[in-house]
Amino acid sequence: MLEQLAALLAPNPLYYWRTQQDAELDLYVELSGRPYGFEIKRTSTPSISRSMRSALVDLQLARLAIVYPGEHRFPLSDTVVAVPADQILTTGSVDELLALLK
Repeated sequence: MLEQLAALLAPNPLYYWRTQQDAELDLYVELSGRPYGFEIKRTSTPSISRSMRSALVDLQLARLAIVYPGEHRFPLSDTVVAVPADQILTTGSVDELLALLK
């Protein structure tokens, strides 16, 4: 899944984020001058972890997407959204991806 996201987001620089306290985020990218985060999960019931909360604050993310193997897109908070992996895989542009994160 990370490879597909990287291909979609190219040529934007992509980063893995980790703190000394072991908080981590799978993918960090700036799009149109705004920071976004992506966390890939295998669970069918995604939730906001302590690491994600740290990333939202430390990186001042505009939006954090939890990519998961479910079927429905749904918000977990004002800034966190669960997005089915299949929807990400069928996205053809960064603009379409950003629309999924709203």
